[in-house]
Amino acid sequence: MRIVLALLVILLIQGGLLAQGPSIDWKGEEKFAQPPRISEALVDSLGHEYYHMRFKLDPSWATTRGFHQYDDKLPTYFMRKVSRFLMQTARIRKRLDKVVEDSLSIEKWVDYKAILADMDTQVFLLDELKVWKSWPTLYADGIIGGIYALLVSPDRTGLEANLAARLSGIPEVIGRARENLSTPSRVHCRVASRSLRDFLPFLEGLADGTEDFSLDPALLDSAAASLEGFAAYLDSLSVNADPDFALGYDNFVRLLDLKHMVRDDPEDLAAYAEHVLSKTRQRLKDLPEDAGGGSFDTTAALELEPADLLDYYRVEAESALAFIERRDLMTLSGGSRLEIAATPAFLRGLIPGYAYLPPGPLDDDQVGRFFVPLPAVLDLDAKIRHQWDFCRGRFTGPVIHETYPGHHLQITTANRNISYVRRLQADTFTIEGWAFYCEELMALEGYGGDRQMRRVLEGIIFRAARLIVDVKMQTGEYSLEEAIEFMINETGAPRGYIEKEVMRYAVEPAQPMSYIIGKRQIMKIRDDVRGEMGDAFTLKAFHDNLLSCGSVQLYLLRACVILKS
Repeated sequence: MRIVLALLVILLIQGGLLAQGPSIDWKGEEKFAQPPRISEALVDSLGHEYYHMRFKLDPSWATTRGFHQYDDKLPTYFMRKVSRFLMQTARIRKRLDKVVEDSLSIEKWVDYKAILADMDTQVFLLDELKVWKSWPTLYADGIIGGIYALLVSPDRTGLEANLAARLSGIPEVIGRARENLSTPSRVHCRVASRSLRDFLPFLEGLADGTEDFSLDPALLDSAAASLEGFAAYLDSLSVNADPDFALGYDNFVRLLDLKHMVRDDPEDLAAYAEHVLSKTRQRLKDLPEDAGGGSFDTTAALELEPADLLDYYRVEAESALAFIERRDLMTLSGGSRLEIAATPAFLRGLIPGYAYLPPGPLDDDQVGRFFVPLPAVLDLDAKIRHQWDFCRGRFTGPVIHETYPGHHLQITTANRNISYVRRLQADTFTIEGWAFYCEELMALEGYGGDRQMRRVLEGIIFRAARLIVDVKMQTGEYSLEEAIEFMINETGAPRGYIEKEVMRYAVEPAQPMSYIIGKRQIMKIRDDVRGEMGDAFTLKAFHDNLLSCGSVQLYLLRACVILKS
């Protein structure tokens, strides 16, 4: 009998059940670690279950992430559906709380923490802030994003039927929005209304159809009429809506912590941005006076055909790729393609500037699309701005930020991660932080010379001013007008452009600061890894490790990169 018991104990120890004593969870209760295989299988299983629930709640988001079994539906956010999602999330959260973190590999720990952060963020937004009752942008973005995501997806299976189904579903979404919106702010109403009206030319463009589909004109007319009616409703709602749009200090801190794992005090973030502004202005003064000049013939550029003008961007992308390889900055793995195209006419209301449209992480065909606004199809003011961009060599900046080594390389690399959970993460601090980091990286390595460095420094000033506005608007220190005046004074940008930007910042808390703070953290991770590795450190290895970790929150990115280094 003793021999049998001894053998049983040995088996339990080898299985991990007695390898570690009980730990104490946050409720003060004891819990034993599961064997690593069981713990990691539980994380995988519950991750799949949770994201399936999220996809059902927001089918438009599912399409953007490459899950096309929801392509015929739009998010409605009716009370029973939201309540069910919150209850199911609480149940999964309780089961995940049983997992002892020490029993997980670092890779699976990153997945585990990412799932928890996502769940806690959704509970905060839907249950505590009740954004489905106060953010009309939730409904406008769900409609616009749902239809838009279908058209830019490389998966064309069932496109016509799915488009028709989503267009038919617009009245239901609007009906739910009218029922739910009991406490919207004036700014959210106005931003949502403007987004809907900007979307109408998009619908009109669909009437012409393509080789992929042909929609019933009556269906398109009905959808457009519904959206116009909803925009008018939001305009009337905004008249008596609460002018206060700020999250407030405590809620802003919680959003930063839960969603992005950024735990700095807002005051410290703003103080850092002030320091960046001062330091960057001095760097600008130290540049040669002719650093912004250029010999490009802008008059000739404005007369070129769009296809010819696009060649400048293609050549720039190829030049950036060659530079990255020559300087050995990172590995340029295959498996993805980049299409550079003029922004289609019916998309110009949605994409007024440069934009990169990534493929979904589960899409088989990893094709990224870089849309470029061209002078031949822009109004006079836009042509003048574009001419100025060419004169100062600014078109190199968007290529670096949006394509190589920026968004296209980072996102398509993240999409190849073996982890299901990791491929679904899209933290804006990591995504925008990386692209912004790349702008200065390329300039410091010598790409584009002083002219490119001037553009980078001007971009730093703009993003630092954004951060300050983000903090001060969401904590109630700045009104919209104060934020607009601050941005104009700090950046010198035109008032019309700044007014639209600031309105966007007001309804997208924390996104405006993601560029500066994301870049800062990536640089800090790089410095820490260099300090640990000494002479063995290389930029290429660091960048490869960082890109391979996916688009997770910066806190998790750090853990993953340090493990791999």
